[in-house]
Amino acid sequence: MRHPRRGRNLALVVAGVGAIAVLVAVWLTRLNRPGNVEVILGVIGLKVSLVATVLTIVYHVRVVRRYDRLVRGEGVLARWRIEPERWRLCREAADALARSPQALPNELPLPPEIPAAGIEVILAADAFCVGPEFEPLEKSAVVQLNGPVLEIQQRVPQTRHSTRLAVYRLPAAENREADVARLAARFAQRATHSRTLVRKVALVALVGSLGALVWLVMWVMSVAKRG
Repeated sequence: MRHPRRGRNLALVVAGVGAIAVLVAVWLTRLNRPGNVEVILGVIGLKVSLVATVLTIVYHVRVVRRYDRLVRGEGVLARWRIEPERWRLCREAADALARSPQALPNELPLPPEIPAAGIEVILAADAFCVGPEFEPLEKSAVVQLNGPVLEIQQRVPQTRHSTRLAVYRLPAAENREADVARLAARFAQRATHSRTLVRKVALVALVGSLGALVWLVMWVMSVAKRG
């Protein structure tokens, strides 16, 4: 992804629109005799705001915060620069791997050419960047070297109860076998964003949702009495 903050910002805007809809519904019920339109507007606005707020929090924790840490150079395990000639070699090798029997496609876009100054590859325990392309990494990620290609495999969420295998083939630096071995060992033992953090986020979202639900029930009851 080239714009890690875009998803979070979009969810934040949607949450704001939902909150405005709730405020408008409450304001209308105070000005006029409450009706179905105001109640429907308030219920839909609150639901949209809650869902979008949860998405904003999750996206910020799992994507944006990792990107910001990587940009600041925090937690970087390896960093190297790929020259255009090496890039073309790596790209051809990555395409050949993708054409192998039962091989999964490369989910990292590799343009045919890069700037003459080369392109930087940055790898951390929980994310990586190849030039402008950024991808977060899960705890299931494993690293291996296939010729001039550094291959990362991980299981990513597909639905609420299922995952799928994703493959990213990065251009590897020359003569870095020892570094790749160190990376593989580090990925096998690493402890990135733990489940405890995810559970805390889910708990905060649940408490907020329950509080909003109680407020909604009380508001609908008050509107019904006034009607």
